[in-house]
Amino acid sequence: MSAPVYSDLGKKAKDLLKKGYYTENPVQVEVTAKTANNVKLHGLTASDRKDGSLSVLLEPGFQHKGHNYELGASISSDAKKGHTFKGSWEPNSVKGLKTTLGLTTLSKKTEGKPQDKIFSTLGLEYKAYNYTGTALLNFPFVASKIKDRQPIMTVTGTYRYGNLTFGGLVEEKLPIETEPFQISKWATSFDYSRDDSSVTLSVNSEVVDDDDDKLVATLGFYQRVHTDLEIGSEISVASLLEPAKIQFGGIWGIDTGSTIRAKVDSEGQVGLSLQHKLNSTVTLTASADVNAVTAVGHKYGFHFNFLF
Repeated sequence: MSAPVYSDLGKKAKDLLKKGYYTENPVQVEVTAKTANNVKLHGLTASDRKDGSLSVLLEPGFQHKGHNYELGASISSDAKKGHTFKGSWEPNSVKGLKTTLGLTTLSKKTEGKPQDKIFSTLGLEYKAYNYTGTALLNFPFVASKIKDRQPIMTVTGTYRYGNLTFGGLVEEKLPIETEPFQISKWATSFDYSRDDSSVTLSVNSEVVDDDDDKLVATLGFYQRVHTDLEIGSEISVASLLEPAKIQFGGIWGIDTGSTIRAKVDSEGQVGLSLQHKLNSTVTLTASADVNAVTAVGHKYGFHFNFLF
């Protein structure tokens, strides 16, 4: 069995603490439909908490399997953030190789004026035996500042030995005009996983200023206690002079159609989520994010998911 990609290390604990909570928007309506010939349509409509406006995300896509290849493509169109095209190609002649090509247009307002940023991405992923490697090149076409036009290369690698996986990541800003070569981010992780549990230790370093690095160490834990109960936690330390941030959460399956999620962190932030499957097509989730210390800044949200 090949090693997982680097972003999947510690994924069980991260998903348990982050997924299933819909409090960024008061109301979200999500629709997913898939045909027999692998054409997929995904749509999401969300109301903005500040001004009540609606944002719409549409993601049509398809997958096609030929004799010697697998081809996929998708388009993401967000009314506020911009548009993204992604294509993938997996040649069967080279087992384990996957190539992706993307084109993204991001839109945002700076000082009341719209600022567009267009960039392309070229990605390679190769899996063989007990190791996996990826490389992603991000090349901006349009950007207002020179430093925002620097190409960025991200390389990851993982190696599996039994239940233990070692991994690393390096992000490099390639030289352009007056901007020099720079390693903007690096990370390393050690993951021990079994079917019902995992422990992950990761260290991440990111350049926040020209001469200042931010180093964060994180320890993640996941355990499936029994069929209906899962628990997980994360402990993050950014500095010996600052207190560690601790998160703990769990998922409890009440019955075949209902699930309760709960989490709490060391800053007093409490998250609650109740998910109920109304029928084979519709799932309703009600979420709340409250601060037990300050008693202000509470957030609530409802998520309707339609699957066809």
